[in-house]
Amino acid sequence: MNELNNNVLDLGEIFLPHYSYKVKEAKGKKFVYYTNAETASNIIKNKEIWMRSVRCMNDYSEVEYGLKIVLGVYRQSIEGEMFRNKLNEVFDKITDDIERVFVGWIEELVKNTYITCMSEHLTKEDEMGRLSMWRAYGKNSGIALVINPERVLSESGVLPVAISPVVYFGTDGIKTQLKIITHNIAKNIDQIRNQGKKAVIEMVFRVLMFGILCTKHPGVAEEKEWRIIYCPNIFMETKTLEKEILVVNGIPQPIYKIPLEEIYNTKLKDLLEKVIIGPTIYKSEINKAFVELLLEAGIINPKEKVVNSNIPLRC
Repeated sequence: MNELNNNVLDLGEIFLPHYSYKVKEAKGKKFVYYTNAETASNIIKNKEIWMRSVRCMNDYSEVEYGLKIVLGVYRQSIEGEMFRNKLNEVFDKITDDIERVFVGWIEELVKNTYITCMSEHLTKEDEMGRLSMWRAYGKNSGIALVINPERVLSESGVLPVAISPVVYFGTDGIKTQLKIITHNIAKNIDQIRNQGKKAVIEMVFRVLMFGILCTKHPGVAEEKEWRIIYCPNIFMETKTLEKEILVVNGIPQPIYKIPLEEIYNTKLKDLLEKVIIGPTIYKSEINKAFVELLLEAGIINPKEKVVNSNIPLRC
């Protein structure tokens, strides 16, 4: 499986109901990227964002959590058994093929997947941001880049990356999702069968892949996270994503650079809606700096796009 076939998206409403719902819901919202001032300034200057290995995330156990929960439910629960049985009604013994394919790629998913993360931006946070995210990612100079979701979710992108909402499920949540998907399969067996066995295998592969990479503990649900995902040996290879070894937080590591204007076929001025300066003692200086950065990036009336969070600074 050198690349995921984009035709499997025709089956998305059936096999990825939560994803389909979240994409429709997100079109009425905004996204936001929380980081520190240094990283945010580099994003604006270079018009690029970095994707880092899941092994270098804040908490690598996130992927282990998804792996344990999703595969545990798929292989060992009643809901998983019902799901597998219904798949085998579509194509005889197709789950044997799914298992064989997926097992071969588990290590690749865990060790060679690169992501970058955004959050859903709530209207009530438009003047202050989200305190928990400032604390997690802002250090002493937090920045929130508010992003136009229509550009991010557009299908006009030219790079082989996937975007997916994170689900904050425990075992019961994954079981519920499998029950919904099983019900959808039962209602659409002929339509699914007409897509062919290969397309169904790839679709279930995608369900398991997103489940593992985008399932987090319910205790951090306030993050409302979305992930942009790249798996070099699973997705179509591309030369547009530049790979480079860089030192991040003192750790040398490979990163992939997403050229923002290229992937979303737009200008930074249409992608970036607002810059929120987080709680910091350097608020005035950082504000001035980002106004200049936006001006240099070709953004008109940059002072109107840079605002200071009204959350009081706490030591």
